[in-house]
Amino acid sequence: MTTREGSLEAPTRHPIDWKNPEYWQEPKIVAEMGRIFDICHGCRRCVSLCNTFPTLFDLIDEGPTGELDGVPKEKYWDVVDQCYLCDLCYMVKCPYVPPHPWNVDFPHIMLRAKAYEFREGRMKHPVRDRLLSSTDRNGKLATIPVVVQAVNAGSRSKPLRALGEKIVGVHKDAWVPQFAPRKFRPNAQASRSHAVRDGALSPGRVAIFATCYVNYNEPGIGHDLLKILDHNEVPYVLLDKESCCGMPKLEQGDLDHAWEWATEGMRLYAEAGDPTGIAMHLDDLGELALLDGDPTFALRLAGAAEGVREKIAGGAPPTLVQNTDYVANARSALPGPGAEAAWAAGRALDRDAAIAEALESRRRPSGPSEAG
Repeated sequence: MTTREGSLEAPTRHPIDWKNPEYWQEPKIVAEMGRIFDICHGCRRCVSLCNTFPTLFDLIDEGPTGELDGVPKEKYWDVVDQCYLCDLCYMVKCPYVPPHPWNVDFPHIMLRAKAYEFREGRMKHPVRDRLLSSTDRNGKLATIPVVVQAVNAGSRSKPLRALGEKIVGVHKDAWVPQFAPRKFRPNAQASRSHAVRDGALSPGRVAIFATCYVNYNEPGIGHDLLKILDHNEVPYVLLDKESCCGMPKLEQGDLDHAWEWATEGMRLYAEAGDPTGIAMHLDDLGELALLDGDPTFALRLAGAAEGVREKIAGGAPPTLVQNTDYVANARSALPGPGAEAAWAAGRALDRDAAIAEALESRRRPSGPSEAG
């Protein structure tokens, strides 16, 4: 078999196998980092993306052999510390992402290493990272009247920034966002009563998840979005409540809290009645059910997601087409009539029943459910 140089297929994203005990074994993590680092060393297309790759290549080039075998394995963690999981290397640069047989997923191995460090208490700056990743809490406190002016003034004070560098490890010259005295959500203009006009590939009504950054730091982005929607006569609704999306916790390797916040999004989209958000979350929970060793429940949620998707006027947008990898894997794990029965049972659920079942999955213990 000839190994292809690069890949022209659309990338395949494998689920994060974080419930597998092997996921947390340091020797396996280091071995996989070494395998991927060696491939990156021979390619170097991603050198200009961020500081992660120059850090890796400098370690190699300045080593005694000029190859990865000259880099002490404890130095691998210096590379991990530079990655902030932007995903650009995977999405736009790397020619060896799956389905290429080399199966390079650089962000996933970085996330795995970060998760291991978090669980083992090996974070270099635990106070700083936990503080800065609690964006929703920080925003609520920092945007209190009078407090917001004090916080913003403190972030511009050179003596206070120098003190902050010594205490929590935030560089005194690093850019930090200012907090807005008027948050986005309480001051957002309500949608005018435009008619809902479904497009060929998307529903004609928008559910807006503002994010912590827009709500607390850059409300102008949100207000501009509302103006664009109103100009195009697209009705919108803000989610009644919001919580952190979980990405800041994910970047620290705190997978448990990231999962908790991310699944909260299902409830928020459900309350807004947004079918695209509901379908995405059903699929996400289906993948996790499969990783928990429950292909029956995974197929039930996959069927429910497909049922919700089919009811979107004109079909689901291309970005929301179901991830068939986990569905195929669930079918392989549950051959025979059981797979079709689980899928059909999910498809038969109406939207509210599918949401209730998905939300219940957050409280289910890991492990297989009873078939049927």
